[in-house]
Amino acid sequence: MASINIKLYTICFLDAVTVGFILPILSYHIFALGGSHTTLGVLGSFYAAFQIISGPLIRTWRDTLGKKFALLCSLFINFITYLPLGITTSSAIIVLLRVVCALTNQTQTLCKAFVVESSPQEKHASVYNVMNALSVAGFVIGPIIGGQIYELENGFYYISMLASLMLAICLLICLTLPTTSISTSSDNQTTFLQKIKEDIEYSLSNLQSINMHQQWDVIMLRSLYHISITVFFIKFSMLLKLHYSASATIVGYTYGYQSILTFLSLFVVAFIKQKSSTDFFISSLFAVTLGFFGLCYASTYDNYLIIFIPTVITHTLINGNWKQLFKLRSTKEHNIEAAEETVAKIVGIITPIIFGIFCDLYGHYALKAFVILPLIFDIFVTLVFNSNVAKMVIEKEKVTEKKED
Repeated sequence: MASINIKLYTICFLDAVTVGFILPILSYHIFALGGSHTTLGVLGSFYAAFQIISGPLIRTWRDTLGKKFALLCSLFINFITYLPLGITTSSAIIVLLRVVCALTNQTQTLCKAFVVESSPQEKHASVYNVMNALSVAGFVIGPIIGGQIYELENGFYYISMLASLMLAICLLICLTLPTTSISTSSDNQTTFLQKIKEDIEYSLSNLQSINMHQQWDVIMLRSLYHISITVFFIKFSMLLKLHYSASATIVGYTYGYQSILTFLSLFVVAFIKQKSSTDFFISSLFAVTLGFFGLCYASTYDNYLIIFIPTVITHTLINGNWKQLFKLRSTKEHNIEAAEETVAKIVGIITPIIFGIFCDLYGHYALKAFVILPLIFDIFVTLVFNSNVAKMVIEKEKVTEKKED
């Protein structure tokens, strides 16, 4: 059992490193090939869309072939998409290859599914924690290495070859894993297209469950926040290049720095007591707005790194409060928690391409506007949102008191 887990740990780590290789330098390379912000936006939108389809595809492979062969298929397709990545001189082909990767790259999910059969139930949590920690380590190490290699002549070619080598190692390790059982449940008879249809119907039913007349504010609040965060984290390298003339190496180190701080912020937030989730949420929103404003206009790179620390902590605080706030506004008839996931997916698909078009037209002004303006408007929405939440709290407290009496 222990040897199987070590193999799964290795696969998770190497897979995260290969993804990390590409993160800091993909935009550099696409621009070098004549691509534009719109090209990157199309890539971002298609990547998000195909990741949604990826779930049903991987479930189909897992149910019909078993977890081992599903993992082999996923790793093999990723392997053959990385090979031509460093050879092609067409930005369109790079977009196509990355979209195929988005469709099939579920390595982390499949490794975790493997744990169900490879480890006793009482050890599942500890194994998952190790996998998560190794994945974070991969997202820290990968960008640092990728940024440095890209500075070499034909650096992107070397990165794609190194990523292919790591995936080849993952394939060899996967071949040594034991064959897992194939599910005999009714879901095993469901085809790929049927699974997609079921997922779409489920998402649409979630949207239909929203009472927009009463819940528009919370949906608007979450959508605007998601737009701001999405744009910042996919395009912050543009700020680094604009303000500090940052090289690919610096961008790579920054990716690693932000990845490890994002991970550590989860532990910091666990020690912060929240007396009132709604009031604390609004205070955090003000703080994170100031933080992202500071990141967009930091005078030096050192200032940028310092400002990121409180910003990512407040961002994590807000994420931790979403579920509480959605529960407060949800009813049996209108489940906002489930609907919010669907809204976030839609925003994640639409935002990159729209932002890419505006960025080609207005440059860095579009970046700062897409990051800051949604947060400022969020602050305005919270005034209505807070009032409605207060009313809901009072009503729920009255209902609770009556039940207790």
